[in-house]
Formats: sequence, C-alpha cells, structure tokens
Amino acid sequence: MAGKERTYVGRCASWCVLLLVLLCIHHVSSISQLTDTHGIIQSTNYPLPYPDNLNVRWEINVKAGHRVKLYFIEFDLEPGTKGCNADYVLVLSGNNTLGKFCGRETPDVSLTSLSNNMVVVFHSDYSTPKRHTGFDAHYVAEDINECMDGTDECEHFCHNGIGSFYCSCQFGYTLDQDQKTCTVHCSGNVIESPSGVITSPGYPYSYPRQSECDWLIRAEAGYVISLTFEDFDVESHSDTKCPYDALRIKQDKRTLGPFCGNMKSDWPQEIQADELIKIFFVSDKSGLNRGFRARFRSLGKPCEEIEGPTNGAMSLLNNTVGNEALFSCDEGYRLVGQASRTCLKSGKWSGNGTTCEVVRCPRLQRRVNHGRITMSQDPPIYDSSASYSCDSFYELNSLEVVRVCQSDGTWSGEEPKCIPICGKSSITPRGRTRSRIIGGKEAREGSWPWVVKIEARSKTYRVNNLCGGSLISENWVLTAAHCVTATKIILKGLYGQKLPADSITISLGIHAFNGSNIERGVIEVFRAPSYDTALFDGDVALLLLDSPVVLTRQIRPLCIPDDETFSNDEFSEFVTLEDTEAIAVGWGTTGRTSRSETLQEVYLPLVNLETCNDAMRSPVTVDMLCAGLADGGRDTCYGDSGGPLMLKASNERYYAYGITSWGEGNCAQQGKYGVYSRVGNFADWIREVTQI
Repeated sequence: MAGKERTYVGRCASWCVLLLVLLCIHHVSSISQLTDTHGIIQSTNYPLPYPDNLNVRWEINVKAGHRVKLYFIEFDLEPGTKGCNADYVLVLSGNNTLGKFCGRETPDVSLTSLSNNMVVVFHSDYSTPKRHTGFDAHYVAEDINECMDGTDECEHFCHNGIGSFYCSCQFGYTLDQDQKTCTVHCSGNVIESPSGVITSPGYPYSYPRQSECDWLIRAEAGYVISLTFEDFDVESHSDTKCPYDALRIKQDKRTLGPFCGNMKSDWPQEIQADELIKIFFVSDKSGLNRGFRARFRSLGKPCEEIEGPTNGAMSLLNNTVGNEALFSCDEGYRLVGQASRTCLKSGKWSGNGTTCEVVRCPRLQRRVNHGRITMSQDPPIYDSSASYSCDSFYELNSLEVVRVCQSDGTWSGEEPKCIPICGKSSITPRGRTRSRIIGGKEAREGSWPWVVKIEARSKTYRVNNLCGGSLISENWVLTAAHCVTATKIILKGLYGQKLPADSITISLGIHAFNGSNIERGVIEVFRAPSYDTALFDGDVALLLLDSPVVLTRQIRPLCIPDDETFSNDEFSEFVTLEDTEAIAVGWGTTGRTSRSETLQEVYLPLVNLETCNDAMRSPVTVDMLCAGLADGGRDTCYGDSGGPLMLKASNERYYAYGITSWGEGNCAQQGKYGVYSRVGNFADWIREVTQI
C-alpha cells in the first residue's frame, strides 16, 4: 500500500505541476469599456465552451439621465455552491451588487443600474469538470424618469424628458434661476383689455404665502369700468378685521376695504369707476385659502337720446360709446343723410340728422303717340299711378294699362304703346252671300276699310296695272308681288325686276273706283325672298308709304295672323274645308270685260290643297291655298290680284288669310279654283320688315 501511495503521490505531483503550467498559460484578465446606447456582452468563445481562469470585466457607461438595463438570453455556467464561488457572473452598480449568477438556469429578471453606469464581471476558476458554453447578454440605455423617482427637486411640477427633466410652476408663479423653486410676482399688473378675469395667484388652489399683488385697470375716455367678484375666500380673524391676508380696492380717488373672509357679506360689492380701479392683495406666512376670482369689463357711457326718422326706422342695441344707430326708410322712401351714426366718447352722436324722403319717379309726357296718360299725382311719387288710354281706332299693345311708381323710383312694367286696331270695321259688312265678284255683290261702303287700290304706271316697264291691297299699319300695304313686278317677257333686262317705287300710287278709303279717296305714294318695295316670277310662288309684297295715313272710319288696318290665330277648336286648320268660307274683295272684272266701279265682295269656300293640285295644271305649293267652288260660279278675277282673302277669327277680327294671286282659264270656271298666297307662312317676314 505504501508503494502504491507513493506512486499515486508521484503521479499527482507531476499532474499538478502540469496543471499549474496550463493555468498560467490560459489565464486572461481584461476590461472592456462600453458607451453605446445598447450592446451585447458574451462570455469568451461563446457559443463554444469558455476557458478556465478567466476574470473579464465590462464597464458600461451611458449618457447622464439614463440607466443601464441588462438581461440574459442564454446562460450556461458551471454549477457552484450557494454563493457561486466557482464560475459566476457578477453585476455591480456603484457600490451595490445587483446580482451574482451561476449554473445553467438563465436569470429570469432584468437588471437595472442605479445610475448611468454598470459593471459586469465574468469569473471562471482553474477547472471545469464539464465544459460549458457561457452566456449571451444584452444591455440598453433606459431614460430615467426623475419625476417618478422623486429626484427632481421641483417645488411644484416636474416634467420628464429624454435624459433630463424640467420644472414648472402653478399659475401666478414664476420659476427662479435655480430652475426648481417657484415664487410669485404679482405686482405691477396693468390690464389693457376691455374685459376679462382677475384671480389671486394659484386660484382655485390656495394662494401663495407672503405675496404682495396689485392689478391696475384703466378706463378709456367715454367708458366706465365695472368690477364684480364671483368667488371670495381670504383668510380672516374672528376678532380683528383682516389682520393676516387682505384685499383693498382703489376706486378712482377712493380706497375701499380691507376685505377678507368667505361669506357673501364679506365680498366687495359691484364696483364702478370712471377713471381706474386698482386691486391690492397681501398674504402672510400661513393659510390655505383659495383666494378670489373677479370679472371686469368696460361699459360705454350713454349718448344723448336719438330717434329714428319719420317714415323710417332705427336699429340700436344700446346708446353707449362705440355703438351704432342704423337707419332705414319705409318702402317708397329714400334715406337722406347718413345710414348710421356712432355714439362718440363725448356723449354726442356722429354726423347730422337723417331723414326719409318720399321716392319720386320721372315725369311722363301727358300725350303719347296716338294716346294719352292720366296721372294720379303730379309730380309723381311712390305708389302714384299713370293710366294709359288710346285715341279712336287705336288700342294698347299690353293688358297692363296702369303703371305704378315703384320704390326704386322707376315705373312698373314696360311702357304700353297705342297701336292701330286691326281687323275691325266701323261699318258692319253685309254678311255672307252666294254671289260672285264676277257680276257679284257690292260691298257695303266703308265695311272693308283696309282695302286699297294699287295702280302702277310706267312707260319704261310698259305697265298699267290695277291691283288690290290691304293696309296693315299707318305706313305699310300688303299686296301680291306680281303686282309690283315687271312680268312681260318682251322686256329684256327688266323682266322679273321690281317696279320703281315712284311708279306706284295707293288709294285708301275708297269705295267707288273713281270716287273720293286719300292717296299716298310709295318710297320702297319689298318682295318675299322666295318669290318666283314664273311660278307665282311666294307671291307676297310690302309697300312702304311715303307718309303715314290718318286712321278714320274709312281707313283702318287688317290683321296679320300668328301661330295662335287659327289654332282653336273653331278653326283647327279647317278640318272640314267645305264648311269654311273666306271673304274676297276687289274692283276686278265682274264680267268678261267689265271692271267693277264699286268694291265687290264674295264668300269663297276653302279647298283642300290636294284637291286643288289635281284640278290645276300649274303646281300649287305649300305657300299657296285655294278657294272657290268645284262647280264654278264664285271667284276672284282680273284686277282683284293683291287683294285680301279674309277669315274672321274667334276674337271677331278679320285677318289676311290669303292674297289673291293667280288662276287658270276663265274666272269662276267649273273645275278650277282661285289660288292665293298663304299669308301665315310669311307672317314672321312681314313683322320683321314692318316692325308691327
């Protein structure tokens, strides 16, 4: 046994020497400085097994105002005794140990330094029976909330920031130069706003101790200051009047107070001043009263009484400085003077007096063309009227016969005009007969006052024409275009041309062919733009008289139809044409050669256009119409051209429905009809040229 023991000891001694050499070779001691906001700390060779005899130190220093937070991800160290005296990780903050860890259990808590630095120490001893991988740890800089920790030293309020904090004070206090202490500076307050609220420092919390405050409110000229307390709680004493804290008020040159306590009876009453109000407030070293709250406002002084204008009104909220009085007038009256006046600081109103004057309209001429105006008041003022009436044989072109002077000084509506009464005769026609113009019936004298005789004589144009026509206004005659056109083919260069206006004479108010009459010359001839000399299509012409005619019982105009004239149930475009008869008049031939010496009339049934076209060799166009009897016997004839074919409308007026134009064969021949220009198709052109 002894020999064995020696052998063991010898072997142990040699092994121990080798171990000591190895320990010396592998021993490492290092210090790492870490200053980033975050980082990783790992054991040597991690994730491979760490060597023995390590003593590694990491010193982490982050920015001031931050702490270091450390947490482990992986942890595999040699298990040790309860005090981890073999391999271990030691975490320090200043002189404080935050933790010491060993074994294979990952620490389940994060470690936070007490300041902005932390030290991590990793130690391994001389031997490890089993190899271990060590540890993987992360750290991060974390902002210190000084306000939560109570390290801020702020007297009133603390506000945390990244890496720092700052202090603030209650309302009414200011921060001292140490940026932590709060003091109140409430003297020398000058208030310039017209209204607002004044409170003791810190209100509604307790006001500061040992304070001396004052507020000065000045009144503008023309204004009064009003001060009203809404809350009041100032330390008082039961035996002595305000010995500790007190409020005094200077009202212009008078001083009020002192005031203290919290009863309503202790409060200052509403105070008014013409020049200034100054509030003084003092507090001693003790007390927890909340102080006061007062509302002030500047009120304008009243101006002298003012009244609105007669026939008008005034709008005024109140009559104090700066307020405006706004004036308006009743309808039909206009403002004279200023629309508004302002209450001045002097107590006077700006500007001069304002009045309301009745609106006047322009004076109207008592006489108008062919009529007169009757005024209800002259000169005309608001709401007065002007009544229009016309001379004999004229009528107003409007249903509005009365115009009213309006509130804006203008007359209501358009000015009506007196226009000739068309289509009405002063003498009733004889009525329907079965006679024909050829040997026809003489018209009652004056019953067709619009019919005119047209004579055209010119040696140059070799014409000696007799035609009829219709007066349609004081200046215009309607007739057939062929009556004023050179139609003889032998007139080379003249065929189809208009006859000279001075070759045409118009006789008006005539019954007997050579009887007494009124004559007019012609100054211009207008033919329908579609007139065809050969086909007599568009056979319509207008003659402008050389001077207007005076309307009488014997001289009156014929009406021109419009779209509504023959659109009612009575006509409906003559559904049964055989039952509709038109009237033709003229001085044309009444026999084979004889010309009528007096005006003749005949009633002719209207004929369907298709029927008429079948009966005639020449075409009958849509601008034409036909009238007559299939059996013959009634017709117009030579010399009747240009005369009217009339229909009586539902308004009891006669309209030019057609213009006598052409025919075939003998007049009133069986199987033939008279052809007339359809006036309605040319009504727009007629109105455009004549402006009637």
